[in-house]
Amino acid sequence: MNTGNKVDHTEKKKYPWTAKRIAAWICIIVLVAMYVVTLVAAIMSKPGADTLFKASLALTIFLPIVCWVFIWLYGFFTDKKTIASLNILNSNPEARKKMEDEIRESEVKKAEEKEDSQE
Repeated sequence: MNTGNKVDHTEKKKYPWTAKRIAAWICIIVLVAMYVVTLVAAIMSKPGADTLFKASLALTIFLPIVCWVFIWLYGFFTDKKTIASLNILNSNPEARKKMEDEIRESEVKKAEEKEDSQE
């Protein structure tokens, strides 16, 4: 028997367009456009193709770094944790304590095994 209380799971979750998301998309679009222009210039043997290729290599490194710095600054000035946050080890004190305890236990266990093997 159908009660008519079906849940519609086709609804997509909407993500807000934040400054970080916009910066990431701008970075992606600029890199792709630059690669396409460089490829077309190389295929058509344009005189500045070698310069475009060098610019592509430089921007491939430079743009992601600038995007990371922007995301880090955004998190720094808004006091929010981002993927670019520098305090990764301090972000979850319980997990850090557990990790340190496990490391300490493994070091003690190795020391005990080493002492046993020497006897």
